[in-house]
Amino acid sequence: MSSLQACTGAEGDGIPPDKMQRILYDMNAAEVYSTLVQKEQAISLNRGKNSDSLAHYYNEILAHYNVTQAQFDKSMLWYKSHPARLDSIYNKMIVDLAKEPTAAAKH
Repeated sequence: MSSLQACTGAEGDGIPPDKMQRILYDMNAAEVYSTLVQKEQAISLNRGKNSDSLAHYYNEILAHYNVTQAQFDKSMLWYKSHPARLDSIYNKMIVDLAKEPTAAAKH
């Protein structure tokens, strides 16, 4: 690994930190949305179709970023073995979330 790669956090053929942050951000949003959809379905008793599963959202997110499940899994293993880098990604996500207007403020 070159010193430039070490400085930027690009770990060989893995997903770079900025891209990983966007993927994880979208996946976390999908988890929240999936929970809301499940609650709405339970309230309306409309359990007939559940094409809005979390796995479907994850697949769509990975496709959007042109990342395979294998690439994502490999990168997550790398980040989990480098917790400071993963913490940095999540800390940036928190900052980004704080910058977004809340749903109540949009209306």
